[in-house]
Amino acid sequence: MIRDHDRVVLTVPLSDHALEPSEVGVVVHIYPRHKAYEVEFVTLAGQTAAIVTASADQIRPIGFDFRDKLPPSDNTCNVQIARFCNRDQASRDLGVGCI
Repeated sequence: MIRDHDRVVLTVPLSDHALEPSEVGVVVHIYPRHKAYEVEFVTLAGQTAAIVTASADQIRPIGFDFRDKLPPSDNTCNVQIARFCNRDQASRDLGVGCI
């Protein structure tokens, strides 16, 4: 579940704001029932590029839990990947192996 101040990745282009898929932003407000989010996108210099209202299907969290996305399986490789991606805060924060 996406929470306030989580970093998220844009999954679709938002041409009105000159934003492309894979842009990273920070959630600054959550609308009721998590239907939409206010997300701030910044430049590399730290200046606000845009603040947009994004629907839940237009963004995804960075370092999401693969275990929520994997179907039940006896394939232990998938389970090991999920464990690696959620092993520690650093891998979640950086999205190492999880984006």
